[in-house]
Amino acid sequence: GYVLLHKGCCNFGLGELNLCLMFLGEASQLAKDINDKKLFLQTTKWLGFTYGVKGESDLALEYQKRYLALAIELNDKQEIIGAHNTLGMKFTERGEFKRAIEYLEKGLSICHEINSWKTFIVSSSLFEAFLKSNSLEKAQQCHNRMGVLIKQGTYKFNDLLYRLQEALLLKKTPHKTSHSKAEKIFKEVADKETTFIEFKIGALINLCDLYLTRLKETSNLKELDKIQPYIGKIRTIAENEGVHSLLAEMYSLQAKLRLVVFKFKDAQKLLASALNIANIY
Repeated sequence: GYVLLHKGCCNFGLGELNLCLMFLGEASQLAKDINDKKLFLQTTKWLGFTYGVKGESDLALEYQKRYLALAIELNDKQEIIGAHNTLGMKFTERGEFKRAIEYLEKGLSICHEINSWKTFIVSSSLFEAFLKSNSLEKAQQCHNRMGVLIKQGTYKFNDLLYRLQEALLLKKTPHKTSHSKAEKIFKEVADKETTFIEFKIGALINLCDLYLTRLKETSNLKELDKIQPYIGKIRTIAENEGVHSLLAEMYSLQAKLRLVVFKFKDAQKLLASALNIANIY
């Protein structure tokens, strides 16, 4: 069972989401058959992650709620923290910031209670909730606390996440030099083949958004040449792995490009495609 679970996790890291779901589904069924609650918890957690990345929001939320219930049943504090974190992230994604912050602050309080290694990850999710709700001062405070944890010594995963969030803060400022610094970080992550898929997706979308903003401000068509390869990468991931939210994002970006060059009918069709996907998933 755990071999199947690990195969699923490896494929998740490689961005092979359909293969990941196949292995996780087999592991989950086996966990039920042999009544292995710890294995069932792990498969439930990873199914929630994977459906979340694929953009199947309701299904992801269903698995994440089951994950929290299983963690509480097993009284596993580390997994209870993890479940609060994933639910907080999901509610942030859905724009339900108050609920997101409640889950994340609860998770962070348990982190402090048991001195958990997950403190950095939950702090990063809280940063995201504050950033997306435009509470920039609180987001900066979160980022500063994460910087202290980075200096204490941590995994490369955490360092990359910290740098991506630094880029998001830089992108929010009106200064062109800050935008150039953000672009450099996003490009580094987007161009790296081995990057964790969630980081790559975030970097690609933010990079395209930066180029679009610059195109609108300057009318310099050279920005079109920069953005096209990254939209191509978004399409490849979206189509190969069936990431519905990313496919909708791609259509939305293409529509914005058409608007900039005054192709209004094309833009309308692309926006309709994006809305259609959003309504289904």
